Amino acid sequence: MDVCPVCSSTHRDLLHEGVRDWSFFSAPGSWSYWRCRECGSVYLNPLPRPEAIGRAYASYYTHVGVTSGIGWRRLKTRWKNERLSVRLARNISPRLHLPGFLASFVSLKANRMDLAFGWQELAELNPGELMDVGCGAGATLALARQLGWMVHGLEMDPAAVQAARDDGLDVLQGGFERLGEFTAAFDALVCSHVIEHVFDPVEMIRLMHAALRPGGVLLLATPNAESDVHQHFGKYWRGLEAPRHLVLFTESTLSDLLTAAGFQVKSHSDGCLETARESARIARQGRRVVAADREEARRLEHALARTPQGQDFIKLVASKR
Repeated sequence: MDVCPVCSSTHRDLLHEGVRDWSFFSAPGSWSYWRCRECGSVYLNPLPRPEAIGRAYASYYTHVGVTSGIGWRRLKTRWKNERLSVRLARNISPRLHLPGFLASFVSLKANRMDLAFGWQELAELNPGELMDVGCGAGATLALARQLGWMVHGLEMDPAAVQAARDDGLDVLQGGFERLGEFTAAFDALVCSHVIEHVFDPVEMIRLMHAALRPGGVLLLATPNAESDVHQHFGKYWRGLEAPRHLVLFTESTLSDLLTAAGFQVKSHSDGCLETARESARIARQGRRVVAADREEARRLEHALARTPQGQDFIKLVASKR
């Protein structure tokens, strides 16, 4: 029976059909998304076959290690770390150590850079034991380690696991079910753009709660089903990412799930239109973002309401009660 993976309701409406893998162009076929009438979640149905979902991750972005690259890529990493050091008030290495007369310039650039959700929060928390659930190649782990955390990762993709291990990170291979091996083991969990990929998100939340120590913090980010950009672009919204994204939440539904599991939840909504350029690219059926897509994104910055409820991504900080 076709039921909502969040609330198990059978009452639903067809939201999008004919959605393709317009993000990585690796999964064949077209897909349909449904909206649950009870909780508002959006979910993929029918679900992909195992062989199709494997191909969907064949060229996924998590395969590249944090320290991969030579020449200008390493220089780019040092420039990023220079700005991070200023933004987070920590020494993030390797960096450029630019002379003092450039401090104002570096500070200006640091304040304008986009931080991955959780990085600022990890810099402000007291360091302890951390697990990144779905850590990819370990970018957040590498930063958290420099911030003083004892870091561990969990990742299904073997290529991403190897890339993280090559960078000296402690990463287990497997799905979120492996969290069941840990009870009250961590002071913080990061779950950034992972919960939308799993077949049983409710069970994942239960296991994350159990893996945290009392007072531990979960940093959770996921696409927002009520995104303003989603409303504008429909099936061409970048946040759908068929067939990898199996379920998309509303902020209220996800907050209620976390509260019921034993968390105290705070929203870090910001109203940013983070997928506008990619959505414009998908809508015109392009392979790469071009000037017209950037212009469309700038236009939407002014045209859309940009309410916190309409942000592209739900960003929650949840403390274990």
